[in-house]
Amino acid sequence: MIELTLSREATALLGANMESHIPASILRAGLEIYKDQNITHIWKDQFNIIHAIVRTPGSDMKLQIDLDFFLASECQCGQRFCPHMAAVFFMLFSVHEDPVQWLDDVQEIEKMPDSDNYPNTAAELIPLESPYLNPDSWDNLLDRELNVLYRRQTDRFRIDIFYYTAYKKLIAFAEQLPAEMKVFFRLYCAIKLLLHAEQHFTMAGEEYPLPYYHKVTADLNEHFMERIRDGVLQLGGSSASMEARPYCEAILTLLQQNLPLMGKQAFHWIEIHRLLWSQLLFVPEWLEKENARLTALLEAADSGPIMENSSQVAMMAAHLDWLLGQDKEAMIKLNRPHLNAAELVVSYLDTHAKTESWHRLGQWLQYALPLLRRAPIDAFGRALLIWRKYAKHTGSDTSYRLALSELLPRSYPYYTEYLIQTKRVEEWVQFHLLNGIAPSKMDRTQLKQVEQQHPNLMIPVYHHAIERQLALRNRAAYRETVKLLKRLREIYALSEETALYKTFLTALTVRYQRLHAFMEELEKGKLLE
Repeated sequence: MIELTLSREATALLGANMESHIPASILRAGLEIYKDQNITHIWKDQFNIIHAIVRTPGSDMKLQIDLDFFLASECQCGQRFCPHMAAVFFMLFSVHEDPVQWLDDVQEIEKMPDSDNYPNTAAELIPLESPYLNPDSWDNLLDRELNVLYRRQTDRFRIDIFYYTAYKKLIAFAEQLPAEMKVFFRLYCAIKLLLHAEQHFTMAGEEYPLPYYHKVTADLNEHFMERIRDGVLQLGGSSASMEARPYCEAILTLLQQNLPLMGKQAFHWIEIHRLLWSQLLFVPEWLEKENARLTALLEAADSGPIMENSSQVAMMAAHLDWLLGQDKEAMIKLNRPHLNAAELVVSYLDTHAKTESWHRLGQWLQYALPLLRRAPIDAFGRALLIWRKYAKHTGSDTSYRLALSELLPRSYPYYTEYLIQTKRVEEWVQFHLLNGIAPSKMDRTQLKQVEQQHPNLMIPVYHHAIERQLALRNRAAYRETVKLLKRLREIYALSEETALYKTFLTALTVRYQRLHAFMEELEKGKLLE
């Protein structure tokens, strides 16, 4: 379905981009696709992007041509600039002039003397004095372009689409930059757009229904965090390179001037702050200056109602302390009311375990112990696995056992597994007896192992469970009692004490013979002789 007609001016500008970026041979292939009438759909969205579907052998190709930033155009075929894009151009151009004549004119120009010296790629088309080569100019340039795009945005319920599209448009400016500089520029754009989105939701957040707000901010956070991680991963330890210093400093300045520190925030700035400082901005001089700045803000917050969200500043400053090896200072900052730093601390445990920094790990484990009581389940499990590794390496088995005891009942599965693996079977049985834990609530693997290897130790456990069920005085409890009695019979058999089981069952039926419902369940279970 062809529904689009561009103005003559817009078509001419698109033609100029086609001529500049796409070789004549590819344009000629696109002309043939157009002549064969293989373009099935063309339309333009509110962001000035042309969408089209081109029929090809095997499957259809979907493509986008960005009229504002041609370098941001893309096609499903995977080529940077392809015949499918050219075919769409010729379809639009045919409304005004003859595509064949246009292409003949382009090819005539290419035949002119010294034509090989003319630029044919995006990188060659941008002069070396391009302002995008200077990271000091990035902020103003992106502000200008972003403000133009933002003013065009009219549908507030498509704000996520706006930011996805704006990112594609802005990073198109990096096409002419050298490889490492291009990665820095894309990283800068991702942070800049997320900061802009934070400002948008700060001013207009109350206009959105809460479910939509949570959904769209979560999606945007995930989208841009992925691009920030990719950029940091590609750059590695680039801050150590003197050539990369200006770009790292540009990112540092962007964060220091714009990072939100007050009030409610839409995005996970602590995670972004940690990632950038840990892997990109890791320069001791920068760390110390930033730590001093955040610490001063934190002290000001403590002396008056200056910041609503001092907990976030405390976590950021504590992370810089940790990077500098100042663990005590970090712990003091994290030890604040209403601050739940469990996940952050567990990330430190994980790092020290991987790097085998056993002394620092031991200190952080002791600090983490009270925090783990309210840590998320995943962080809780990771911390205990790390503690077990620490205990094994340092031979401090007692510290791990005490930690498990302190964290009961939450650490129940880890504690019982520890008792089994250290062959403390009698202690395992006593623990369940003292806490009144029925066999049905025990770990099945552990229970089966104990029953098979030490059946005699399980007999008291089943006796107690049976008495607790009978005390409930209801039909469901009686049915559960019958199940326990049947399993108890097997346990006695494994212990080679079947006669004792019969004695126990006889005494039980005599004692509870007035419980008619219980007697009926025994009869149904074929336990009465």
